[in-house]
Amino acid sequence: MTQHTLPDCNSIEQAIWQQLLRASADKHHEWRCPILATQDDDYGPDARIIILRAVDIHEKKLTFYTDSRSPKVKQLITYPDVMLVFWSKRLNWQLRVKANMNVATKGEFVDKTWDIVKQSPSAKDYCSE
Repeated sequence: MTQHTLPDCNSIEQAIWQQLLRASADKHHEWRCPILATQDDDYGPDARIIILRAVDIHEKKLTFYTDSRSPKVKQLITYPDVMLVFWSKRLNWQLRVKANMNVATKGEFVDKTWDIVKQSPSAKDYCSE
């Protein structure tokens, strides 16, 4: 008879953060493009796919970029509590994250980030009329 031991919560949390970190760097990782669910005054729930850009394991922060003119920015400022859903077929893991989003549209962090993004092919995503 074999005994199976379940992993402890700490090791599960560490594995999740490692996968999130990998997803922010690997364009082919399935967790790179989670679904972000927000709230809208006019239409109620709203959801879309976004791209995970950076992960800070120590601060437990996830970073995403968007055009400041996007309707989701107003939604996030008005209703910062959101749900993120990550799914990986390869891992057979679903991760649901309740989060409080902080929108930064100016300041040193935004300036430094834009200096990097504007030199990349994805800059065109933020420069349309």
